[in-house]
Amino acid sequence: MATIKGWAQTGNSLTIPGLHNPAVAAMSATDIAYIDDVNGQLVKRRFNGSNWSQVGSGLTVITSGSDNPALVALSSTDVVLAANGVIQIYRFSSSTWATVGSAFSIIGMTYPALAVFSSTDIAYLDNNGQLGRLRFNGSTWSLVGDNVLPLTDSTYPAITALNSNDLVICTTTGTNTNQLRAVRYNEPLWATLGNPLTVMTTGYDYPALTTLNSTNVALAVSSTDILLRDFQFDGTNFSQQGNALTVDSAFAPKLSALSSTDVAFCATTNSATDQLRVYRFDGSNMPGTEKFWRVPPRKRAWRVKK
Repeated sequence: MATIKGWAQTGNSLTIPGLHNPAVAAMSATDIAYIDDVNGQLVKRRFNGSNWSQVGSGLTVITSGSDNPALVALSSTDVVLAANGVIQIYRFSSSTWATVGSAFSIIGMTYPALAVFSSTDIAYLDNNGQLGRLRFNGSTWSLVGDNVLPLTDSTYPAITALNSNDLVICTTTGTNTNQLRAVRYNEPLWATLGNPLTVMTTGYDYPALTTLNSTNVALAVSSTDILLRDFQFDGTNFSQQGNALTVDSAFAPKLSALSSTDVAFCATTNSATDQLRVYRFDGSNMPGTEKFWRVPPRKRAWRVKK
């Protein structure tokens, strides 16, 4: 039987000393935005397939620390940062960053998570269990609809959008159990989709999610080590695809997809440095997976030699 493949690092790591609680957002297949809550500087970095380099200059945007900042990209130039109870857009032009429009304040927001529905719409979720949808009109933010969905057991949340209305959520419950679930926004209401899946029973640190395509997400959850995995949602149930990868001695992971196979990964090591890496998922030899995301259904079937 063919070997089931999984995750592997591609290229070299970039070590960033003295940092904690990083956040990363893919702006293109090679470029990311990066920030941490100690130095507080928003930086654009580029991966050439082997090594990382900085593009342009950074901008200091966090000056007093933050409860685990969240960062997502709206486009190849614009990113949204949630930190210290404020959501703000920043734009990279040529070689520098600048703010765009007004900030949006959410009272009591801690440990925020963000997901992108479109170039104007995002979802936010925080440690208080408030899930909402925001829209940016070019200058100001507004809450879409009048409904904010309260979620229980939303400690250290992570969210990612499968499409313009559906989200996958991972949270840590009060029993240190990480659970995947899906929800749909049908204005002005949120509704649960399918069945939740418990993915770790000893996790307590921040989970991280990113979308690989319309059905698959990458998930990283840490307890002693970080486990990086691929999960597929068929509209009803979640299932793991391929093998997990153990990333030793790191915590507070963040993920952002560069493509349907590659993710930018960042986490803080036990030596108080951040490691920025790229991981690639290879499912090309997975047997019996006609519905797997890298193979269009009914166009290619896997065969096992006898």
